[in-house]
Amino acid sequence: MKSKVALVYCSSYEIDEVRQAVSKGLELIGGARNFVKPGENIVLKVNLLVGEVPEKCVTTHPAVFRAVAELFALEGAILKYGDSPGFGSSHSAAKKSGIADVAEEMSIELADFKEGREVFYEQGIQNKKFFIANGILDSDGVISLPKLKTHALERFTGGIKNQFGCVVG
Repeated sequence: MKSKVALVYCSSYEIDEVRQAVSKGLELIGGARNFVKPGENIVLKVNLLVGEVPEKCVTTHPAVFRAVAELFALEGAILKYGDSPGFGSSHSAAKKSGIADVAEEMSIELADFKEGREVFYEQGIQNKKFFIANGILDSDGVISLPKLKTHALERFTGGIKNQFGCVVG
């Protein structure tokens, strides 16, 4: 099966414009209902590298988090969110970024990214075991909300780099 990708222009982080763009993008690939079932425990995997205000463009923007959360909540998903930031705690990074405020308004809990379990992948070339956050392992699914940005070790970060935050620490 081929991957589906939708690119939708959005000129600002104004919530109504972001909500419309996210909704249109999801509809182009089958809608939120195509990815979750009512009652499933879903983690919104945000990028909280380090707690910064949204204007610094370091973390997932709270408007994007809100728009995605609203659409998946409408489909009956039970949502949590989180990340294992490079610096500080998940809670403090989420608070400074504005994501914790949105989560609190929407009654979305912070998933456990402090503790984890070893996961083995025998076919691994460089690594065969990983210490993955309990919040990820205890969920039915993960929706990655990366922040496209430059990075000291990469030319830019995106969806794959965001998954590094599933590894505790």
